[in-house]
Amino acid sequence: MTVPAKFISVWLLLFAAIFAHPLLTASSTLGSDLIRNTIRLALLYYAPAAALLLLSRPGDWQSFSPRIRLARCCWSLSCLAYLIHVALAFHYFHRWSHDHAMAHTREVAGWAEGIFVSHFFTLIWTADVLSWRLWPRWYALRSPWIDRTLHGFMAFVIFNGSVVFESGPVRWAGLAMFVGLAGLVLVRWRQTGESRVA
Repeated sequence: MTVPAKFISVWLLLFAAIFAHPLLTASSTLGSDLIRNTIRLALLYYAPAAALLLLSRPGDWQSFSPRIRLARCCWSLSCLAYLIHVALAFHYFHRWSHDHAMAHTREVAGWAEGIFVSHFFTLIWTADVLSWRLWPRWYALRSPWIDRTLHGFMAFVIFNGSVVFESGPVRWAGLAMFVGLAGLVLVRWRQTGESRVA
């Protein structure tokens, strides 16, 4: 079994557990459990994807190396978990009401229109995954400024979602993830003077 296949298998097992546990324990907070745990799964796969991209070299992209294949696998699975998280949040929490989602965003962030930042985040991440899947050669050769802009924006949104607006273990895990990724960015800049992701 290849390494990406192992990551897919683990993702499927974790995804099944996310749904099975609250059902088997007759959780009174089913929707909340599913919403929280799917975003945790997304972050669990986001971290290695970003780390692998930071550790990649130009030759990795030219040969579509195992590192790049694994990064693409983790990036895709992370995005899929995130999309499921969004659907679950709209189903269980917002009852498919965009007005409710805006009111909740106003309550949490003080700015109802901030929901459109989340929509844009969802759109560009999905587009990025699809472009990497459909046109891997173009993706490997695209301008580094696209990656820097995309990943900078995504890191900003994820940092706010996992550190600023969270508490407890999730906040500490998010902070640890960002400290680790920031360390990789610094190491990469010192080694090469640039980074594909930053």
